[in-house]
Amino acid sequence: SAASDVYNRQYQRRVRGFPSSFSLDSPKQLAVYSFSLQLILNHLWTPLFFGIRRTEFGGPLAGLIATILGFTVYQTSKVDTTATLLLSPLLAWTSFASFLSFTIDRLNRPPKKE
Repeated sequence: SAASDVYNRQYQRRVRGFPSSFSLDSPKQLAVYSFSLQLILNHLWTPLFFGIRRTEFGGPLAGLIATILGFTVYQTSKVDTTATLLLSPLLAWTSFASFLSFTIDRLNRPPKKE
């Protein structure tokens, strides 16, 4: 029917660019998936570092998050300059937070017995 055709065209316009199945065919899809992955890992970092106080895992996890976010910024730069500029401060902060996490872990280790 004509109504379903109109609805289908509007639906396709709204979801254009978002894959219906897992696919890594374009920079846009890679950026969306890598951003989602870093967001999930970012939500794991806070309870790991502050909640159960496992500082030895906080630094490597923050480094992994910064690396994935760097990849996200790179993929986003192929698609949208504005999005890249908006993600850049997050990458800078995440890199600094990674450095802080490694430093806090190193400073809080018990002294070596000799």
